[in-house]
Amino acid sequence: MSNKTVIKQAINRILSPPVPAPVVKPAPPAPKYVDKTIVCAGCGASFTWEATDQAYYARIGTLSAPRWCPPCRRKRREFFQAHPEFDRK
Repeated sequence: MSNKTVIKQAINRILSPPVPAPVVKPAPPAPKYVDKTIVCAGCGASFTWEATDQAYYARIGTLSAPRWCPPCRRKRREFFQAHPEFDRK
């Protein structure tokens, strides 16, 4: 490139309007959580999934509600730990 071309490009860069900053949208409001009553898939008992638990699981990325009540979850966990041949993985 010739010196004239380089100088013209430099002048154009200096005189060109600045690039506008991107528009940043505000974050959506945090969802409101309420206690939910769920029927256990194992024993059929109803249990409460508390709003604080829902907020915690949403924060770590779990999107689905529990299907098993805490005692049934404990029993299932103990069973699969005791019987690795039934491991679902």
